[in-house]
Amino acid sequence: AVSHYQSGAGDGMATVFCRTPEGKGAIWQISIDTLTVGDTQFSVPAATKVVGSFGTESIHGVVATNNDILFPNKRGMHSLGPEKNFYGLLRTNELSSKIRPYWRALLGSYMSGVAGYFYDAKVFISVPVTGTTNSKTIVYDLERTNWAVDWTIGAKQFLEYTDTSGDTHFLYVHATDNKLIEISENIQGDLGEAFNTSYVSGRIPLSKLWKDFIKVNKAYIKLGSPTGTIDFEVSGTQTTAPFKSLKSVSITSQALTNSGLGWDGLGSIQLGDSAGIPSNFSDSSDPRFVKVR
Repeated sequence: AVSHYQSGAGDGMATVFCRTPEGKGAIWQISIDTLTVGDTQFSVPAATKVVGSFGTESIHGVVATNNDILFPNKRGMHSLGPEKNFYGLLRTNELSSKIRPYWRALLGSYMSGVAGYFYDAKVFISVPVTGTTNSKTIVYDLERTNWAVDWTIGAKQFLEYTDTSGDTHFLYVHATDNKLIEISENIQGDLGEAFNTSYVSGRIPLSKLWKDFIKVNKAYIKLGSPTGTIDFEVSGTQTTAPFKSLKSVSITSQALTNSGLGWDGLGSIQLGDSAGIPSNFSDSSDPRFVKVR
């Protein structure tokens, strides 16, 4: 893969990401020098290896961010950029140390097909977990240096498209189907099906000392702009029973309406004949509780 990037001194150069069979690879930067022989000048390319660098076998996996270049290989997700407090020095660092067991379990024989894209301060990386193509997508948040593992979608390639109205859409090419699919926070479904999302918290201490037991009558939860049906389950350890599910309840979000006097009938007495349209609204903070005992 070839990308335009800077040298350690800040000069723009063609940056070549090379591969080796064991997956390490290397990075070379190519500059154009001018030589003069007699009265004739001609250009000669000069290649310089970035010392201690890693390369990649994935053409679509090389991603240019605001400052660095990110790229995958069999050993992890790496970044190429200037070394802090050192002038004229480039370095490659591994970014995937927090998810190293997950990354090392990927199918190394299909790493050449890994696809990546930089969008909204995040790097989207589609990787081969099962099968012969990219089957999952992981997300690296550059602002929070956080990994989200993993989405159950596989992509051959990511891209952006701006329509005639000036709106930009973030799209990906499906890994196995002939589909072009948009990714957006404003879409509330996946090809006609609702998103299935789950969250499990850690054990919450209810006393200063871990050995103490207390009685819990109700467990409260506050939901922010809930959509659809939410299953709320409370689990815990009892004095005479191991850790298990104690109580569960289904929470259904409801749209509320405010209507003026005279819009709705009240018995058989007419209180008004003014016409109007009720306004629908939803509560952004919806507290609920479940009785445990």
